[in-house]
Amino acid sequence: MRARRARALAVCLAGARAGRAAGPPRLPGREVRPDRTADARGRRRAGARARGRTAPAPDRQRRRRRRVLVRPRPGAPRRGRRAGGSLGAGAGRTHAHRRRSVGSADSAGRLDREPLTGESERAGGRMAKLRMGLVGCGLRGVFDPQSVAKTIQGHDAAELVAVADSDPIRAREAAEHLGLGDNYSDLAGMLRRADVEAAYVVTPNPMHAANGIDVLEAGKHLMLVKPMGMTLEECDCVLAAHRRSGKTMMIDSQIPFGQVARKAKDLIRAGAIGRPVTTWDVQGRGKYRSGLSEWRFGQAGGIFFETLIHTLLFHRWLFDRPAARQVWAWGEKTFFQEYAYPDVVWAHVEMEGPISSVLGENHLMDRFFSSRVVVGTQDSLYFERSRLLLGGKTKPPEVVFETDEGPRTGLAHSIRHFVESVQSGREPDLTGEDGRAATEIALAANRAMETGQPLALPLVQVAR
Repeated sequence: MRARRARALAVCLAGARAGRAAGPPRLPGREVRPDRTADARGRRRAGARARGRTAPAPDRQRRRRRRVLVRPRPGAPRRGRRAGGSLGAGAGRTHAHRRRSVGSADSAGRLDREPLTGESERAGGRMAKLRMGLVGCGLRGVFDPQSVAKTIQGHDAAELVAVADSDPIRAREAAEHLGLGDNYSDLAGMLRRADVEAAYVVTPNPMHAANGIDVLEAGKHLMLVKPMGMTLEECDCVLAAHRRSGKTMMIDSQIPFGQVARKAKDLIRAGAIGRPVTTWDVQGRGKYRSGLSEWRFGQAGGIFFETLIHTLLFHRWLFDRPAARQVWAWGEKTFFQEYAYPDVVWAHVEMEGPISSVLGENHLMDRFFSSRVVVGTQDSLYFERSRLLLGGKTKPPEVVFETDEGPRTGLAHSIRHFVESVQSGREPDLTGEDGRAATEIALAANRAMETGQPLALPLVQVAR
C-alpha cells in the first residue's frame, strides 16, 4: 500500500512544485437570501386588507412540498470494519428542501426545507442526478447506519452506481449490502466506467491523496473526505492534479453545511457581533469504536487529523479564509494508553484579523458533547446542535435560529452543494486550498505538542 501511494504521489510532484501558484480563481462568497418571517407575511396581509383586498390564506400561498421518510437499511455486523475502506483504494433518505428561518423535521426524520445554496432547480423542475462511485467500503463509507453510500442512495441530487475497495471480499459485501450489481477491487476499473461522473473518496487517511489523484487523472469530479493529505507535499500533488484535470474538487467536512452554521455566517457577515475576535470550540469524542484496525492508532495522524480538522476547516470557512500565523498545542495520554496519540489535546491558532481560535478535543467526554462560541466586539454567537443564540454583551443570549433537522444531515447538504458546484461550474465552499491550509495547521499542532513551543506559519517544507 505504501509503495502504491509513493508511486502515485511521485508522478505529480513536479507539477505540484511548478504550478501551485496558478490555482483556480476564487469566486466571491454566496449571499444568502433574507428569511421570510411570519411577521413580514402578517404585514403584507394587513396591507392587503387595508387596500380592500383579501390576502389568501397562508396555507394556500405555499406550494405543496414532497416529504421523504428516512428508512435506514438493516445494518451489517460491525465486527472488523474500519472507518474507511482500504483502496490503496454513508442511512438516511434525504431530499431537496425549502429554507425557513426555523427549519422543521419530524421525529421520523422527514425534511421540509430549501436547498442550502439557494440554487434554482434545473430544467424540468428537478436537478439532474450526478452519478457517483464510492472509493472505500469501510464503516463510514458503507456499513454505518448513516454512511456516505446510503446518504448518496437516498439523495435526490446524486446516484450511487458502483463501489470500489482493494479488498475484494469487502467490495462484494458492500455491493450486496447496498443492493448494487457492480463492485471493484481495482479503482482504475471503476474509474474507466463512462457512467461514473464523480467519486467520493472515504478511504483511510494515508490513502486520501493517492486516491484523489487517481480520480482526477481519470477525468472525474472529486469529493475528498478530510484530511486532504498527511503532508503538504501530498496536498500540493492533489492540487496539481486538480489544476490539470479541470474538474470540480471539494474537500468534504459537514459542519459548514448545516443550517445553524450557515445562519451563523450570515449573521457574522451582517455585523451582528461586530468584528469577530476569538472562538472557543471544545468537542468530546468518546472512546474509539471497537473492532477498528491498527491503522487508526499508528497512521491516522491523531486527533488533529482525525476529528479536529473538521473544526479547523469550519473556522477557516466561517471567517472567510483568514491566514493562520501561529499555532500552539498541548496533548497528553491520560487514560487510553494504547493509543499512539494523546487522547486529550488543546490548541491555540492565531489568524489574520486578528482572530484567535481556542480549540480542544478529548476521548474522555461523551462523543456528542459540544461547546462552541464565537466572540465579537459587540456580542457573541452560542452554538447548540439545533439552535443558535446571540447576545452576551448588549443583552442576554437569546435564540435567533432553530432547526429540527438531525445532527447528520450536514452530509446530505454537502453532497447537494458538491452536485450544484459540478453542474454550475462554481467553486465549492471548501476547496483544495482550504484542505491544504487545514493540513498545515494540523501538522503544526502535532509538532508543537512534541516540542512544547509554538510554531510560526507557513511551515517551511524540507526539500527531498
